[in-house]
Amino acid sequence: MTIDPTLAQVLAGLQIGITDVTPQLRLRDDLGMDSAEIIDMICACESAYGVSIPDDGTLLSRLQRVCDVLDLVQVSGGVLTTADPAVVTTMDQAPGFTDRCVQSIEIAAPLEVVYAALFDVAAWPQHLPHVHAIDLCYDDGRYQEFRMSVASGNEQLLHVRSIRNCRPKVIEFFQPEPPPYLRHHGGVWRFTATSSASTRIEVTHVWNLGDRLAEFFPERDGRSGAQQVREVLAQHSNLALTRWKTVLEAAPTSAIAGLVEVGA
Repeated sequence: MTIDPTLAQVLAGLQIGITDVTPQLRLRDDLGMDSAEIIDMICACESAYGVSIPDDGTLLSRLQRVCDVLDLVQVSGGVLTTADPAVVTTMDQAPGFTDRCVQSIEIAAPLEVVYAALFDVAAWPQHLPHVHAIDLCYDDGRYQEFRMSVASGNEQLLHVRSIRNCRPKVIEFFQPEPPPYLRHHGGVWRFTATSSASTRIEVTHVWNLGDRLAEFFPERDGRSGAQQVREVLAQHSNLALTRWKTVLEAAPTSAIAGLVEVGA
């Protein structure tokens, strides 16, 4: 799989000496980059994509591979020209909600592994670069409550509070404290084994717009605030699904065993 041409140009400008760059290559071990060069790359990406990538002091530790850079560019509002066709998206309306977004993806990993990764919310910052921090308030093995800080597409981080009901093959969630431009936000993750070594994830998000919509998403380029919210939420969901696909399909056997143990 190739990388976005704009990022390829950024890396070429840094003269890293490798022309065939793929998403799974490690910035330090494979590309030979040091901390100063990674910072230069971040600044060059902000200029090339016209975005601002927030840093709470953990950015360097969270950027491990090329795909981590692509994730952060996308969640910060950058448009990648190499869209991932693996995610199937449907956008419509649900009773009682402004919008509904349903997305699905196939992951070449056993169901118990995929479910365990999505269940272990405390470990998300290790795998999802756009997730800056998780404060797990409660977890009894079925019900979870946590606060999450995520990149929001501007210089500030979004802080949301989520509650989840984790049942076999299904994780339901809602946010009693959603992003400030939403009044309600919730949904469900569904996991289906398509074979002994493959799993289909389907995630549904539903939401109602909040009173502060125009403050965060004023009409821009003929696109209403509601349309921009649809794009942002679909983009974030797409990013999470494709990132989990990358992480789980690249995970060694020992890591998979650890995930299953955590989710047991």
